[in-house]
Amino acid sequence: MTPIAYGSMLLLSIPAMLWLGLPGMLITWGATELVQLVYLLQLNRRLFGREAELNYRLVGILMLFLVVGTVACIWPVFHIAAMSLLKQALIASAVTLISLALSYWIFGVDEVRTLLWQRLRPARIAVGDAPQ
Repeated sequence: MTPIAYGSMLLLSIPAMLWLGLPGMLITWGATELVQLVYLLQLNRRLFGREAELNYRLVGILMLFLVVGTVACIWPVFHIAAMSLLKQALIASAVTLISLALSYWIFGVDEVRTLLWQRLRPARIAVGDAPQ
């Protein structure tokens, strides 16, 4: 399904870019991602039913997060070609770090980190307790 979605996105992005320029590509890409997300949620609901009920509030927050992030990055997108590579790398790194930090806080990724840490911790203790 993903190759079909992205193939369609590429075909639709050509007229969108001719009409709107770079924002046309971004709009087409965002719409493609949204359609895939809705399809994935539908498949998840069909597969798990009521056993694994998703919190759609988080999906809404994700959409809001993506819209805010896109709006915040519009100026750099249109001006980045005139910037030095170092400045481009710094902007990309800053956006990535800010996105990671906000995602960690907004989406409660701490639960995943705690679960992984609990699973890895006994293995580390067992290796450390080995006789020398």
